[in-house]
Amino acid sequence: MGGLRSLKMMLRPLIVAAGMLAAAAAPPAPATPATRGAQRAQERGCLQCHSPGNLASPGWESGADSLVANEAEVQEWILRGMPRRIAALPAPSRPVWPQPMPAYDGRLGPGEVEDLQAWFKALSGFDTSISDPPFEGRALASKLGCFGCHGPSGMGTAATPAWDGALFAERVRDEAELREWLLEGKTKRSGPTRMPGFAKDLSDDQVGLLVAYVQWLRRPATAAEPPKPPAPASLDPMGLTGPITSKISPSPEGRGSYRSPTQLVVSRDGATAYVVDQTGDRVAILDLARRKLVADISVGSRPTHAALSPDGRTLYVSCQFDNRVDVIDLRTRKVVRALETGWEPQGVALTADGKRLFVTNYLADSVSIIDVEGKAPRHDVKVARGPRFVALSADGRRAVVSNGLGRSVSILDQRTGEAIEHRSIRGSSILRDVVISKDGRWAFVAHVLARDEFTPFQMERGWIASNGFSILDLDKPGHRVTLLLDQVLAGASNPYGLALSADGKTLFVSISGTHELALVDVAGAIALAKETPEELVERRAQDVEILQKRGIARRFPAGGYGPRGIAVRGSELLVAQYFEEAIGVFDARTGAKKASIPLEPKKELTPWRRGELYFTDAPSITFQGWFSCVSCHEEDGGSDGLNWDLPNDGTGNPKNVKSLHDAYDTPPSMWTGVRRDLDAATAAGARFQGFLPKPGIHEGLVAYLSDPPRAPNPWRKAIAPERLERGKAAYSRARCDVCHPGPTFSDLKKHDLGLGAKVDLVNRFDTPSLRETYRTGPYLHDGRAPTLESIFRDHDAQGLHGLWKRLSQEEFADLMAYLRSL
Repeated sequence: MGGLRSLKMMLRPLIVAAGMLAAAAAPPAPATPATRGAQRAQERGCLQCHSPGNLASPGWESGADSLVANEAEVQEWILRGMPRRIAALPAPSRPVWPQPMPAYDGRLGPGEVEDLQAWFKALSGFDTSISDPPFEGRALASKLGCFGCHGPSGMGTAATPAWDGALFAERVRDEAELREWLLEGKTKRSGPTRMPGFAKDLSDDQVGLLVAYVQWLRRPATAAEPPKPPAPASLDPMGLTGPITSKISPSPEGRGSYRSPTQLVVSRDGATAYVVDQTGDRVAILDLARRKLVADISVGSRPTHAALSPDGRTLYVSCQFDNRVDVIDLRTRKVVRALETGWEPQGVALTADGKRLFVTNYLADSVSIIDVEGKAPRHDVKVARGPRFVALSADGRRAVVSNGLGRSVSILDQRTGEAIEHRSIRGSSILRDVVISKDGRWAFVAHVLARDEFTPFQMERGWIASNGFSILDLDKPGHRVTLLLDQVLAGASNPYGLALSADGKTLFVSISGTHELALVDVAGAIALAKETPEELVERRAQDVEILQKRGIARRFPAGGYGPRGIAVRGSELLVAQYFEEAIGVFDARTGAKKASIPLEPKKELTPWRRGELYFTDAPSITFQGWFSCVSCHEEDGGSDGLNWDLPNDGTGNPKNVKSLHDAYDTPPSMWTGVRRDLDAATAAGARFQGFLPKPGIHEGLVAYLSDPPRAPNPWRKAIAPERLERGKAAYSRARCDVCHPGPTFSDLKKHDLGLGAKVDLVNRFDTPSLRETYRTGPYLHDGRAPTLESIFRDHDAQGLHGLWKRLSQEEFADLMAYLRSL
């Protein structure tokens, strides 16, 4: 009943020891409900089952688990032997013990139920009404050993007064005296009586937590009630408390219909461009001489990249949400077949002979190598997390893959498809496009440089995030030099697309967060990389002046919002402008804009579309444009998978970046719940990024995050229906549904599962939604669990995270499959 494992202390030795102390040191302390409940539990034989080492019945000492949802259920366990909620479960999901719990309804005297409940709450620390400060005060009291003398949760002993008892009021008249006891171990009027003083060990804040806990214990008692619908409240250092103002109601109609060019390729004769329209599920065909759209070809869901065959007759388009590459016959302008890939294909590249296609699979963390003629089976090779782009060297030797969330690139043998090296780019994040020099020796990869090893107090000069590209000498394993496109007073947020000029002398970079383009002198950049010794690589990655000072790179406006993919056409540069619904045409030598080719007439932006734009728009929300929301959450509002030490809950306690996909209906926000809801979190985020919230921007961001762009879950089709049913039954049997009930799969509360580390300032954390767990690793508040399985097997030795230990290996595997399907 209500604990998670066997008791760590028996009541009998506690009472005996307390009695000895009482005889030697002090008159007996008055009985309290908790101490009376302890005696009644002995008399009723409760300890025969709920005792140390008895695994047949749950213990009470570690807090209420999934068997007790609220205080009313504590009474139901005592009176009925099982709460109605659990008794109503189907047999496979209902807890079973060798000896059933007896029902005591009608067998207990006046006040016994209340006393037993008080003892259970004291021993287990279970109370659904406790707020953060007293909760943390109780955890601190436990660490200090206070309960060794004062009894579990300060319930008192025969020699020591209970913290919520009458005798306590005689010895502690007010808060000032309580603080004297804590700091000095005595008070001015306490005489010889004393206890350990903690003046040298506790900060003022910690003393405040202990005081808050004692005051909470002494609050007027209230009757146990079933939980009410959650109305989260939180400590908000930004002063954003108060009633919720946003009316969040996701609506697909609110998104609007837009063309969103994300990448493009140009025909060998330079006459035609093929534009991937990501949100329109189309490929647009442009006549470049007439600067005009001439045709559209419908393809699969969320097309992302395209590759053109050497003969110019076939276009290969990755369709991320359909897990395939569509093959388009450009003579008939129709999709003629589809090539199956791994999950969520993105980057595509063809070998020089046009016979093999390399495809990065973002969700599968792999690259598929496909014989386009179907003469050989598909070959998949594992890379690091979230591969996004791939480039093939012209000499046929190497393929280079940028791992979007892997902080690395993978180098493959282009002929065999096997991995040669997974090369770390230390500090990198949100890796995007990659290109290889004409001679096949140098690779360039665009990325953010995340300063996640620091507490993000100062954003100037890129000390939260900086932006640029890394140069890799492919002939030297491990080599990389990172160069920043940022300038002293102007960040270059979220570099995205790369392209090399026909002569290989200029590298073009689209900077999607600040809506710019950059021209980089390749010879100068390579010379700088060559002259940078290993011991100066990290310092070079902090230099926001060197490219500008040496004249190696220059930036200029992209003439529209959201530049992404780039293609070179002779002396012209073509840029996919995601939010302009157009392709920009620029002079490749000067950067001057020459023309814009619309995919359709530009429309007014809905609030949702404005929010999508603002999510990527560094200058609108960030001081000097150093980073945007995308810098930590990718373009779709997900997560970079890193731990950041944001000061919203103190410093020195990094937390893993949460996906924002569930923020709109699972308040409060942040791991420690310091933001009451999405509205407050969005406003606080804007302040953190350098400006006070702006009404139009704020409303747009809330609209966007209230209807997040979710990918379809491929696990739902990959797992047999009967296995999902077994996994769902295991989910109930392990009582996961108590803290993670549908439809949000979160109870919107905070819990202590014994996961707090020494650096954490709090011990309980917000219950995350289980939706999209298949793509939101690493897991737990500090990202310590790389897989779902490791949450339990590596980080829950005490079995605090539900009743998963009662499952067989087969049931546990089914449970993991079910979790991945949510």
